[in-house]
Amino acid sequence: MHDPLPPNQHNTMTFRRSIWEVTDDYRFHGITNEKLDHIARVYNLMAAKLNIAFPVPVVCTILIEAIAALPDDPARLPAGTLRPALEAYLRLAKRQPGFDIKTAMCLLAVEKGGNYAPADRKVTKGLLLRQVVTEDEAGTLGRKDVEKFVSVYLDKVLPAWWRERQTRTARDVDDDWGKSS
Repeated sequence: MHDPLPPNQHNTMTFRRSIWEVTDDYRFHGITNEKLDHIARVYNLMAAKLNIAFPVPVVCTILIEAIAALPDDPARLPAGTLRPALEAYLRLAKRQPGFDIKTAMCLLAVEKGGNYAPADRKVTKGLLLRQVVTEDEAGTLGRKDVEKFVSVYLDKVLPAWWRERQTRTARDVDDDWGKSS
């Protein structure tokens, strides 16, 4: 049996340390339909064994299309314009297997080239330590209420993100906020 991976790559493929890192590890170019069927079985098996919901291709397509409909540069929008669209996107994402608000926001951040802030536990803790958000607001960012999340995200998180992004890359800001935790 041929091993297509160099020896030093076996331990680095499984998990990524950054949402901003783009590799060819999960690209499907050049794969036949027959092999895609086998890959689908691997994903089915992994979902069953790990008891997690991997997003299936139709879910990925739904979310990518929803993200494409959102503004590319929300910093240029009049106040209040983004709220209904972001709420609709997050409600849609929450209905998809394997997605919650934080995962959906990270996907949005990456797909829009860092014009949106990611949302996860480390970023929230970093915002709290920097006094960008209060304890109550940090709690809201960790809950499942779309409207409350969007309110704190648009009023506090996104303006802080945009200030930082004026001089740094999205990955650098994300890494910095995450290190604070």
